[in-house]
Amino acid sequence: MEKSYQLITGFSISDAKRIKTHLTKLLPYINTKKMAIVGGLAIRFHLTKAGISYPVRPFNDLDLMVQDVSDVSSDVSEEFLVYHYHPPKDGSFYIVLVDPVSKTKLDIFNWDPPLEESIIVDFNRYKLKMRGAEDQLVKTVYDIQRISKDKKVDPKQFEDTKLLMQIVDFKKAGKIWRKRNFKEGTSTLQEAIERANEIAK
Repeated sequence: MEKSYQLITGFSISDAKRIKTHLTKLLPYINTKKMAIVGGLAIRFHLTKAGISYPVRPFNDLDLMVQDVSDVSSDVSEEFLVYHYHPPKDGSFYIVLVDPVSKTKLDIFNWDPPLEESIIVDFNRYKLKMRGAEDQLVKTVYDIQRISKDKKVDPKQFEDTKLLMQIVDFKKAGKIWRKRNFKEGTSTLQEAIERANEIAK
């Protein structure tokens, strides 16, 4: 049986309450078997679980991936404000929801890149997939290094990369990078990290 972990960990009492409020309202409208938690919530979870302190930052958004836009019920608009909706095109879509109560923003992305590894986390009665630490490092680094020097990159992405590098199996992460065979960017994860550092200067 696959081991599972408690989802909400490493947060202040107020932030934990906001996350719980948001997810409790959201999940009945999502096909959770075809959903994964990614981004900042996943990064914080993996770091906290490994005993690494996460920087104090205001918590305002959640990131999810779903396999198909139909995995989000249209009835979700009964509970959330639909701030943005980019309809499916060539398999890509993007939805932004805002919870009027918790004021938390939710970014829902299409299933790209697909999960290479995941863990199971517990939330109420749900067993939810979460992108694994090595897979999340690859995605974070890719998002940085594909951005040109002419564009601004959120400084917290660089910080998240450095923190994740303290806890991941770098050999495993390197294999995921090679398997992804990104059309943009560098050939190895190490080269991509070096490029990200150059962008940060």
